[in-house]
Amino acid sequence: MARKLWWQLVFGVAFIAALTAFAGCVSTSTPSNISNLCQMFDEKRSWYRAASRSEKRWGIPVPVLMAVIYRESSFRATVRPPRKKILGFIPGRRPSTSIGYSQAKDETWGDYINATKNRSASRTNFADSVDFVGWYLRRAVDHLGIAPSNAEALYVTYHVGLNGYQTGSWRNSTAIKSAAAKVKQQTQLYERQLPTCRVTKRRWFR
Repeated sequence: MARKLWWQLVFGVAFIAALTAFAGCVSTSTPSNISNLCQMFDEKRSWYRAASRSEKRWGIPVPVLMAVIYRESSFRATVRPPRKKILGFIPGRRPSTSIGYSQAKDETWGDYINATKNRSASRTNFADSVDFVGWYLRRAVDHLGIAPSNAEALYVTYHVGLNGYQTGSWRNSTAIKSAAAKVKQQTQLYERQLPTCRVTKRRWFR
């Protein structure tokens, strides 16, 4: 009898562990079509709720939030900058501490934690990441006077920082201006899509 109970206990623990691992894979999986906001929110219903909460909290529209994440990580939960190569083949250090959906660096993420008191926040968690993006862009709105809907300018601040934006040196960077223009285009696409999404019409999605 004791032996049977032992194996039942082992099986139960293994089963729970497998379910936990599976849930983790599902929750961090990348949507099948990141260019389609409605399809993403259909697949990830909690993402719509999280993005809406961030919009309500920080005043940055959902399409802007999602376009920034699209550009930063392509909605990949654990992506990090590739390591530099030593002698062309030996993996070296990464160029920055960026990680997760928002690609926030250690120092900036620490500032967010201190400002929001959200000690359990994780950069690999979508809800925390979209809230971080809203918090960061809100600072640009408040300190630089950029409109919350100005995705292009807001993305520049996200990329070079508030001080970097003020210096204007980014205007000499074709890469930064090109990236900001693409964020603007992505935002416009998401803006057209969002009103047609089922999540905006059915209360049970929320």
